[in-house]
Amino acid sequence: MAVTTHTGIPIDRTVDDLVHDAETAELVGFIGHELRTPLASVMSCAELLESADDPTERSMLAATMRRHAKRLMLVFEAALQTSRVWPAGESAGRANIRDALCSAAEWLTAFDARLRVRLHHSPRLRDVAIEPDALHLVLNNLAVNAAKHARGRTVSLSAVEHPGAVELIVEDDGSGVPAHLRETVFEPCAKGRDSDGHGLGLYVARRLVRGCGGDICVGRSKLGGAAFHVLLPVAEARHD
Repeated sequence: MAVTTHTGIPIDRTVDDLVHDAETAELVGFIGHELRTPLASVMSCAELLESADDPTERSMLAATMRRHAKRLMLVFEAALQTSRVWPAGESAGRANIRDALCSAAEWLTAFDARLRVRLHHSPRLRDVAIEPDALHLVLNNLAVNAAKHARGRTVSLSAVEHPGAVELIVEDDGSGVPAHLRETVFEPCAKGRDSDGHGLGLYVARRLVRGCGGDICVGRSKLGGAAFHVLLPVAEARHD
């Protein structure tokens, strides 16, 4: 028998909501911090631009404004991604693994024509229980991460079916993720020292995957770099 509050709401549901609210509040704080610095720089440059007469100085100020505007756009895009993350248990849908993998492979080739993209999957794969847009977002985030860290320009996308679940694996031939950081990389705004991103891609990916009852982790790839393993529950059989 489920334990409920005095209002009849299951306690486990209430705890999930509280955790989600706390995570959202923390994320808003991170995003606000990321927005504050470039916004202040844009405003400062705009004020200096008004009084600058030297063409070289005006050009330098304009370039600085463009650089910070680009950073603002990156944060904005990351914020839009987080808005598409559902609390646990509220994500439902059906997605085709092969379509998602092929789409991610095509996207990677367009992202960097120098990449060698390896695509492997079982001949027959059952659909998984996640919204198609969410699956594409997860794969794209992992693919971008792999492409940025692939030293030899090789990225592998693969899928294999297990009883009741399908496992997706995104690998690269980079330096990998040290064992002591393999949980930290999924925290909001966690990023490497040389990263030009905002550390939300992996955080969003994990929340989307866990929102449909799956999970994601990172280990060592046979290629030498990182291997992100995504386990998704299979969708219920259709009764047409």
